[in-house]
Amino acid sequence: MLSKIKDKNQLTIPQEIMKKLNLSKGDKVEIEVIDNMIVLKPVVVVEKSFWDDAKVQEAYASYLQDKKDNTLKAYDDTDIMFKDMGIDTDESL
Repeated sequence: MLSKIKDKNQLTIPQEIMKKLNLSKGDKVEIEVIDNMIVLKPVVVVEKSFWDDAKVQEAYASYLQDKKDNTLKAYDDTDIMFKDMGIDTDESL
């Protein structure tokens, strides 16, 4: 699939690729050069203040310990996963 570099070095990502990667206007991507190729990776930016929350720090420390102990859990049901994380999925955001 071809795309043309426009004024101010802008490049349009074809709609087919946007849909395939579930990207929308305003989403962020990381740009890298790997083996003389341009690689775009969709990313989610999390505000620094999010990590200051004690519950998040505790959950992350628990994750790191489970990873070290090789006891990470796999879930087939997101409600159960959120319940294990102490998140009430019945609460409205």
